[in-house]
Amino acid sequence: MLLNTALTATTMAALVVGLLYAGWTIHRLRTRLARLTYAASHDPLTALPNRIHALWLFGLRAADRLPTIVALLDLDEFKQVNDTYGHQAGDQLLAAVADRLATAANRYGGHAARLAGDEFLLLLPVQAGDPVEPVASMLAEITIPVRLATSPQATFTPHATAGITIFDGIDGTFTDVLRRADIACYHAKARGTGFEVFHPGMSMPRPAAPAQRRGPRLRDLHKEASA
Repeated sequence: MLLNTALTATTMAALVVGLLYAGWTIHRLRTRLARLTYAASHDPLTALPNRIHALWLFGLRAADRLPTIVALLDLDEFKQVNDTYGHQAGDQLLAAVADRLATAANRYGGHAARLAGDEFLLLLPVQAGDPVEPVASMLAEITIPVRLATSPQATFTPHATAGITIFDGIDGTFTDVLRRADIACYHAKARGTGFEVFHPGMSMPRPAAPAQRRGPRLRDLHKEASA
């Protein structure tokens, strides 16, 4: 009887230890999976959603047929910062702008993402009033000077140019709306207007000045096959 009781206690103890170990292993795997998922869907420098996650966010809105303001932002004179102060200063500037965009986008109930280099994306819900106002407001907000950690210390005032398109919730894939916003951004840069809204018939300007584009965008080299 005592032997059976001892064996039962030992078995129960082993079972408890096994369950605890299994629970710890599952927790560790879940934590690792969460970290890998986050790393795969967010930009490591700015912590903003990356292109993959932006596609997913757009897909959620498209699935619910929610009208969305889609804006593509390019920082102006970003190459000048890298060339003058170094890439560390450039990274600091990107992080500062990203933080401002994320805060402002959240205030409007939307999202900011970093696609590549100095290129950012805004996905904002269409609300009552002028749909351009949120983007214009955010372009103004990012112009607060950034004190760069350089030696000697320098200050740079960031500006951006934006191309805007309105997704009606039905017409267009992620690739389509990005292309429309990209075309509008080219027009804004060519005209020096700060931002332009895409309209039917708008096409890519023929002779975009070389200084305005520094070779093909990284995202253009990795377009998804379909949205």
